[in-house]
Amino acid sequence: MSGKKQKEPSALAKATLALDEKLEQFEELAAAAKRVPMNSQKNIERAANAVNASADCQNEVLALIHSMIQALNEARERNQATAAELQTRSEEVQKRNDELVALLGRFAEIGQSAKEISGAVTHRDEIDTPAARDAAIAELRLAEAKMGDIAERAKELVQSAKEADIEDLANNADSLRQQVSAARNKVNLLLKKFEERASTAN
Repeated sequence: MSGKKQKEPSALAKATLALDEKLEQFEELAAAAKRVPMNSQKNIERAANAVNASADCQNEVLALIHSMIQALNEARERNQATAAELQTRSEEVQKRNDELVALLGRFAEIGQSAKEISGAVTHRDEIDTPAARDAAIAELRLAEAKMGDIAERAKELVQSAKEADIEDLANNADSLRQQVSAARNKVNLLLKKFEERASTAN
């Protein structure tokens, strides 16, 4: 046996059931009044009593119809209140979705920038000619500066995502920032190595 408490019927459900039962009773009383033969004093009195009972039941039906109308009005008010709450929620969801789309757009742009700059850094220790080394130094300096900018943009996105209370995006943006910062450190090390070689050669 389930321990779940049975839900109390709503006012509208109660009013509907009560009206249906009373209307059925009214129909039965009216039908009974029509069946009484009026061929004697006793039967005429019985018919009159049946008609009166039917009339009384009809009054009860009218009262229940009034209760039904009240219940319907209350249901309409509940529906309108719930619809208003849903509309408010829908607007909140749309606003949050717009915020998310904007932040995801920034994340995608930063990720693409990081991908492009990482692909551009292809220099290795084998570069030994002065011209190639000088070109590598210039490119690495540019890459280092761009990576610094990308890391800063990622840091700003982390803050924006936290302010928007979108924690998973904040974590992803911070992970990207760390990856870019780590790549920037490697570029710095490589740049220093080339700069030292250039200084020694001079």
